[in-house]
Amino acid sequence: MNNDFYFIIEGEVDSFNSKTNTFTRSYTSKQSSIQIELSNKEKSELKTIFKEVGFLNFPGEFECSEDASFSLPAFKTIIELYDGELIKKVVQTDYCDRKINQKASDLFDEISSRIWKFLNNKEQVQNMEPTDLIFF
Repeated sequence: MNNDFYFIIEGEVDSFNSKTNTFTRSYTSKQSSIQIELSNKEKSELKTIFKEVGFLNFPGEFECSEDASFSLPAFKTIIELYDGELIKKVVQTDYCDRKINQKASDLFDEISSRIWKFLNNKEQVQNMEPTDLIFF
């Protein structure tokens, strides 16, 4: 991965584009965006994690196994990885508790949790108004 490395993560309420350093939060009648930047250490750590877990080998979408339990509402997380151009897009849902490729699914969850932790620790994000979206 070269200097054109960046990623986009999208959750149900929040999203972040590491190329434009734009964090966006959705509300019932609007979206609010702020500029935040990951530190070089955070970027380097994430770049290393993407490589170490074999993100490029993940399926495009994690499918539920036949013996999975299902629940609603279901939430989706999408991570797009770029190295100059889109090289991998992976979709994860919590619709079911077991996936066909559970190990990779767990690794995806670890990556997304790490990204959200970095972002949610930023003062600018902490100062944003919480979303008013309610999920049933």
